[in-house]
Parts: sequence; C-alpha cells; structure tokens
Amino acid sequence: MENKKWYSKSYRRNLIDMHIEDWNDEFLSKFDPKAYVEMLKISQTQVAMIYANSHVGYCYWPTKTGLMHKCIKGRDIFGEIVTLCYKENLIPLAYYSVIYNNWAYENNQTWRMLDIDGKPSRERRSISVDNESSIKLGRYGLCCPNSQGYRKFTVKQLEELVSTYDFKGMFIDMTFWPMICFCDSCKKRFYDECNSDIPTIINWKDPKWLTFQRKREEWLNEFTLLIANTIKKIKPDVTVENQFSPAPFSWTFGVTEAIGNISDYAGGDFYGGFEQQSFVCKLYYNLTPNQPFEYMTFITDSSPTEETTLKSAEMLRMHNYIAMAHNGAFLFIDAIDPIGTLDQRSFKRMNEVFSETKYYEPYIGGDMVQDVAIYFSFSSKLNYNENGTKAKIDTNPALASSKVLKYTHLDSVLGASKILKENHIPFGVISKNQIEKLSDYKVLVFSNVLFLNKEEQEKICLFVENGGSLYVSGEIPEELLEKIFGIKYLGITKENVTYMSPTAFGAGLLYEADRDNPFAIRNTQVMAVAKDSSKVMAKLVLPYTDPNDETMFASIHSNPPGIKTDYDSIVYKEFGKGKAIWISHPIEKIDKIPHKKTFLNMIKKIYPDSFSFSSDVSQVVELVVFNQTQSSRYIINIINEQDNLPAVPVYDFKVILNIKGIDIIKVTSLTYNEKLKFTEKDECVEIYIPKLDLFNMIVLDYK
Repeated sequence: MENKKWYSKSYRRNLIDMHIEDWNDEFLSKFDPKAYVEMLKISQTQVAMIYANSHVGYCYWPTKTGLMHKCIKGRDIFGEIVTLCYKENLIPLAYYSVIYNNWAYENNQTWRMLDIDGKPSRERRSISVDNESSIKLGRYGLCCPNSQGYRKFTVKQLEELVSTYDFKGMFIDMTFWPMICFCDSCKKRFYDECNSDIPTIINWKDPKWLTFQRKREEWLNEFTLLIANTIKKIKPDVTVENQFSPAPFSWTFGVTEAIGNISDYAGGDFYGGFEQQSFVCKLYYNLTPNQPFEYMTFITDSSPTEETTLKSAEMLRMHNYIAMAHNGAFLFIDAIDPIGTLDQRSFKRMNEVFSETKYYEPYIGGDMVQDVAIYFSFSSKLNYNENGTKAKIDTNPALASSKVLKYTHLDSVLGASKILKENHIPFGVISKNQIEKLSDYKVLVFSNVLFLNKEEQEKICLFVENGGSLYVSGEIPEELLEKIFGIKYLGITKENVTYMSPTAFGAGLLYEADRDNPFAIRNTQVMAVAKDSSKVMAKLVLPYTDPNDETMFASIHSNPPGIKTDYDSIVYKEFGKGKAIWISHPIEKIDKIPHKKTFLNMIKKIYPDSFSFSSDVSQVVELVVFNQTQSSRYIINIINEQDNLPAVPVYDFKVILNIKGIDIIKVTSLTYNEKLKFTEKDECVEIYIPKLDLFNMIVLDYK
C-alpha cells in the first residue's frame, strides 16, 4: 500500500520534454543523465517524470519493439536516469506518448488517422491560433487507437517497459482524439457496431451523430483502459496517470469523466491564466480518484512554443500556490535543448519557488468547504451552431483556449466560477461522478447544460425536492425544464440582441433595470412560457427590428428595446422543499457588473442564508478552506491572484467562518508566523488579517 501511495505526500514534480528528432548527429550528443538528475536536485523536485519515448516516437531505452533514438548510440539513458533517481531519493515515473508517434505513423500507413477528406495528419495544413502563431499540424504523426496493429504495438512497448524497469508510475500522454478520424479501422468498427456509415455532417439533433460521438468517447475509454490494464497486469502497484487536460475542452477531444476514473489521480498541463487554473483545480479536486491531483504547466512563458523566455518567479509561485491551495501537486515542465543540455536558470528559479512552498506541505489535506456546486457536463461540451457543418475540426491541444473550440457551457461555468470566487462564496466544480452526493451541497448551478441522462435528471429533482437550491440558465433538457419549472420550451430567438423586463414579482432582481429600462443581453434568449405566470420574474423584450437586418433599424448605432413579448425570461419555482430559478440566457458568462450582480441576486433569491465562509477582502483575492477533522483544524488558504505581478499587498481585512458548536483554541498565520486576533459571535468567528502579500495559510485549531 505504501508503494501505491507514493503520490500522497509528493507535491514537487518535474517533467523534461524530450521531443527531439535524430536527423542531426549533434542532437542529444551532450545529454548527461547525471547532469539531468543534478538539475532536479537543484530545483528540490521530489518526483521525476522521465521520457521513455516522445511524440517523435523514438525510444530512450534499448527497445525490441520500436526504434531507439540513434543519437544516444545504444545508451540506455532512460534506465540510467531511473537508477540515479533512486540514489538521490527521487521518485521516478515513466512518460509514454500514445497516438502521437511519428515513427509508428511513418512506418505503418494502416495505423494512421485520416480526416474526412482521407488526409493523414502530416499532410494537413497549419492552423492560425492568433496573430502571432500557428499550429504546425504536419509535425505530428497521429495513430488511431482503433487500429489493431497500433494497439498491439502499444501493448508490446508497455509490456517491455514495465517488465524491464522499476519505476513507481506512468504518465500516458495524449489520451484524446486529435481529429475526427475516418480511417478504415474507425469506419469498419462503427459499421460493425452500429450498422451504419460514419456521419459526415455535425448535427447535435441527429441521433446518428450523437451515437457516433458517444462511440468516439467509448472507443477512447476502451483504449485507455487497455493501457492501464496492461501496466497493472505486470505490476499492480505502478500508478497510471492519463493526460486529462482536455477535460474542460471541446467534444472533439472525446474526453469524459472515464479518462479520469481510469487514472490513479487526475492530472494535465494547462497554459491559461489564474482564472482557468482556479476552475481546473476545483474540477480536478472533485474528479480525481485519489489526492492530490496534479497541475502541470511549462516554466517557459505562455506555452511550450517559448524556448528561452521563462516565467517569472512570481508567476510560478502563483501557479504553485493556487495548486497547493486546492490540495494539488505542482509539476513544472521544461524542454531540453536539442543537443541535450538543460537551462540551469529554470531549476534555480524553481528552487526559489519550492524552497518557499514546501514549508506548507505538512498542512495540505482535508475536505474542501464547498457550499455551491457548479455542474460541469462532459456531454454538453458543444455548440448547436456547429450543426450542418462538415465533420472536420482539428483538436490540437494548443487550440483548446482559442475560439475554434469554445462552447457556451464552458464560457458559462467559467463565468459562474469567477463571480463566486470574486465574492468569496465557497464553491466547487462537480460532474456526473458526484451525482450521488448532491445532498452535500446547498446550491447547484446548471449553466447551459444541454444533455443530462435520466439518472442525472432524477437526482437533480430529488435534490430540490429535499430542500436544495437550484440555479438553471439557458438551455437544458426540455423534460427537466417542464418538470421542475412548468416551462414549455419554444425555441431560440433569431435576434442576437435581446432584453429582459422585470415583472412586479421580479422587481429588484435585475440590477438597475425596470420596465422602462429593461436588462440588456447582447445575445439570443430561449423562448419559453411558464404555466404559472405568478412566478415569472422577467419577460422577454425584443428590439424594434432584427439586428441582423442592416437595411431596417430604429436607431443607427444600436438596437433598443421595442417589442414586448409573451415569453418568460426568468421563472422562480418552489419545488418540494426546495427553491429553483431559471433564466433564459446564461448571464454568468457576461463579464459585466450588472450581469454579475444579477447572478448573485438570483443565488440569494434561492439561498438567502449565510454561507460557510465570507470575507470583505478585495475581489482579486481567492479563499479556499479545508476542514481537517482528524487534526481538529481548519486550513484557510488566501491567494492574492492579481494578473500584474508582483502583486500589490492587501491590508486589514476579515475572514468570517460560520462554524457551529466548535471551541476555538487559536488562530495562526503560518506565512507570517503570528497569532491572529479573532472574535466569536452568533456562531461565527471573525478573523482579522493584517496583511496579504501573495499567499497566506492560516490554521484555526479547535477542540
């Protein structure tokens, strides 16, 4: 059991990218395993993830199943690094790339993925990401997990690795669909299982297209499970971590909760900002089978494409603190130079970071305090406006944050996350994995959730009937909308500028809006009618003309409200013992004060009581609280998440915990090594915080 749990107290981790070609004899000519491990020691890393192969496909061990990288001249550098790690008390893990394998792609044409036009990946064009960069799709040779030949090859390579070397775990990279594959293997499998050809047009209203997408997910899960079983059949104690970074990204990747379930712990690499990381950490915290989850990011600025521009120490500290504050491990990635040398600056910089943060490691753990649950639906990672388009969408991970792969559900849950974080409301991000535990939460937030199966719908209804509070926005399955709210769904407005006019019952709900000055939504709305008109809080108002018609308008610069309708925009409902509210557009995704305030008003409407903690601190500060019942203490993590670093200190604020029936012994700031003043009243404790630089961990000990 101890071997299985190597990860439980290992928070400082590293991966060195070695995606190096071999056409130049100088490549890897200066690689030195001792220097490699010495760099890890400098950084104070505890866990070393070591390349066994790479996207290029060449192996770094003397393989009998593939081709060894010729520039290392037969030297077993993988085995040498593993041995050296043990000598230096480092935990060695193996990195193995699947699906992305140029050598396998070039040597076995029947293993290749093909797009809808019959083109393999290395014959496809580049895609522009922004004004400065593009993704070179032709660099990557993609192999299909449905190819029996490729599956057998992967199994043989893994068996060889696991049988030969004594490492503690494996990271399986690229466990997702890099494209919508139309290779012969996929075509045959879909026909055999569904008695149909693969559909060529995206249509989320078409059962055949939905079946194909569910098959893509099923096939990927099966391939991932095959890998895990292959490893654990030989060495059951070796941990398996699958690349889970596509979890929040588009349907095209084919990634569901199952990829996380097949792992011993959830982990993946991300390159967005602090808002993205906060959301991902909460998603991973609730998804991971075991704690801690793993948050990875490059030490170079922005993305792996940056070679020599390092993130600042302040930025790396922030990333590490956000991961740690959510009970996560932090893994930094650095890329080796083609000749085989490493940049010592990277490891000295991480030494600065880890030297500071390792002090807090004994205090990590417990149960995260989560009153509000944002529901993340893996089945709703799509846009209906894709309907009717050709099934040719590229899913390179570098596109994940671009508009190409954005969808309303993600924008909405990210918006809800930001508002709750800014207002210091305790929340988490859950998925279908937590469907049996909805009663643990006080409020559920369902933002533009397009698909919910029968079990999910039943559990949601039961949650509200038993006294829970439910917020629903935008589109949701019609049967659930009608059952809870008594609302009839009638479609979507053609107008992409719309308004909401408050009723007498809804007065004060829409921030600074009234009947003469309705609430603006620069987007479409759901058209719906509630059976009980007395519970309608706002009505849909349309502009005088269709904003898409440039030949006719009321005001040349804008589209002011002009047509009152009989459609309902906000409906409140008492359902069983609980309360629920529905709004016809997910306003939480609109980053404007009126829309944020209105979202909060609706949360307060369905849950007027106090939350487990609150604070008067600035909105740029995040609070994450854990209850460690076995140690009789609360851990309060406070992070100053300013985008412009170094962060400006924040002074003199309070954190209020609603803790009933607990005798407090003391409150201590570990960061500043000082006892903090606190007062107890009305079953609450108010803690006075004199200063916050970047991070402050506070321990509240109780009897």
